[in-house]
Amino acid sequence: MSLDYEWGPWIEHDGSGCPCIGKYVHVKLQGMSDRFGIAGSECHEHRVSPNCPIRSAWVNKISFPATGNVLEYRIRRPLVRKYLQEITETLPEMEDA
Repeated sequence: MSLDYEWGPWIEHDGSGCPCIGKYVHVKLQGMSDRFGIAGSECHEHRVSPNCPIRSAWVNKISFPATGNVLEYRIRRPLVRKYLQEITETLPEMEDA
């Protein structure tokens, strides 16, 4: 069985941190090319705590330049979710016994 995916809608990011830690995302960054990866993983790559002091693209701080900040993101999700939704929407209504 192959794993098929779809992308959710684009969500404008407010700069207040990562709202989707651990999910595979496509992000649009300020002044940089788009990136794909696990959300919130920038601290883990450096083998430090998720609350580390290194710069996170998900947190827009005045002390850092805007380049590299997440502007928009979308989350990858399995197509099975879409299939299950379609199935439940097409089920016939049950009559009370």
